[in-house]
Amino acid sequence: MFKRFLCLLALAMFAAAPLSADVRADSVLLAYDASSSTKLPPPRWWGEAGSGVSIQSLDDRPTLSFEREDTGGNLLIHARVRLPEGAEAVQTTLDARASEITGGKKPHHGATVVLIFEDDAKKPVGYGNIRADAGGDGIANFAKTHPVPAGATHVKLSMGLWQVAGRFDVAAFSIAVPEPEPAEPASAPAAIDGPLHELRIDPSVDAGGFKKLVREVNDRLDRGVGVRVVFAPGVYRLPVNTLVFEGEPGGSADAPLVLEAEAPDTVFLRGSVERSAEFDPSPGNWSPVEGHRGVYAIDWPYRFEKSIGYWAHRYGFPFRRESMRRELLAINGQMMLPRELEKYVWEDPDGPFFSNDKKAGNRPGRYVADGLVDGGLSVLRPGEFAVADRPGTPAPLGRKLFVKLPKGMTWGDVERVEFGAIGAGDEDALIRVANRNNVELRNLTVEHMPGDMLSEGVMLYGVNGFRVEGCDISRNGGRGLVMSRVADGVI
Repeated sequence: MFKRFLCLLALAMFAAAPLSADVRADSVLLAYDASSSTKLPPPRWWGEAGSGVSIQSLDDRPTLSFEREDTGGNLLIHARVRLPEGAEAVQTTLDARASEITGGKKPHHGATVVLIFEDDAKKPVGYGNIRADAGGDGIANFAKTHPVPAGATHVKLSMGLWQVAGRFDVAAFSIAVPEPEPAEPASAPAAIDGPLHELRIDPSVDAGGFKKLVREVNDRLDRGVGVRVVFAPGVYRLPVNTLVFEGEPGGSADAPLVLEAEAPDTVFLRGSVERSAEFDPSPGNWSPVEGHRGVYAIDWPYRFEKSIGYWAHRYGFPFRRESMRRELLAINGQMMLPRELEKYVWEDPDGPFFSNDKKAGNRPGRYVADGLVDGGLSVLRPGEFAVADRPGTPAPLGRKLFVKLPKGMTWGDVERVEFGAIGAGDEDALIRVANRNNVELRNLTVEHMPGDMLSEGVMLYGVNGFRVEGCDISRNGGRGLVMSRVADGVI
């Protein structure tokens, strides 16, 4: 069925979405025109098993229409074709309209066409997308050129409604290889310089001050005014998900944004704290654990247990062991590695969300307590920590934070203990820049982001034109620098 769909697509005419002048007719990889078919070609479905897609009409023109009434899933078609050898770019044309789009909790949710560049093993090596959720009174025309990333041998089209309700009418689309442009000497994006509105900040800023800063920066960027934020030397205790500079998907967001240290190696943006209202891990508040040399313990006031994560309930891929714990511990600036002490097993009786036809009644899976790991505290190795926060874990382990000091360190050497702990969430970050172009980070150290393996120190999403220079984005609980759907950048 899927092969037949590809053949129909490749042979279809596409008068409703003409190619640009620099694309030869024989360079077309994939094309579809609803007016050339009286019935829907059989696609490869993922999500709703085919319901909700049909040939409809919009403005007296036939369209391939995607319709959903709820936001709890996806309605997509996929097609995959091989790239010609030496292809440097592909051009996508789309003749479509999105209407009555509702829902969507993340920037990439909407009516969308996504290109996934893959290698021969079907491993993604790059992405490109055209968003159509802005809608309009008639069918809108989109055209976009996407560079082919290194290692790509195929391009996969994924088109439809992603985690939203509404209607997406597609009259025609195509993917083609444009004529290569004359080669020019390669050069990295130039550093942003020139008259930008400058805001200065120092380590005395509190959570309220960060929020005020973010509001002012986003307001100026939305009005087309470039902003430079200069951090004075020092340690900044940065609340998670506070430095969020986010524009509207598909909007005009070209005003430059520069986040930079006043001087190299002097600014530390940390997601950790030395104490909180509930917890003070000062060195004098710990006690040695009898029978476990080098292991120390302190009462732990929080209860986060284990994060489920994005992939478990939706797709049936629960991450194992300590990867989904969300605590962080640093001693004298050195990160301690997490170790699982309380065991869990994954239970999801009615299966993951996207494999169940009855999505409206699908119940989330969960981690269920399964005692302690074999060996208990003896599993701790030098430089590791563990948390026991589950009700029912017996004393002396219950409601405790444990650490085994690195080799060569005694408790008398401990001068500073920093920790971080946050509840479960999606896409947590210390710095997040989304749907903003011309972004630069200079000479910043971003560290101690607490959270599971899906959290990040810095997230760049939907950014075209970026430069990360002289930054140290390491020593975080999850990932360091994450880039998604970005282009034209240098690190």
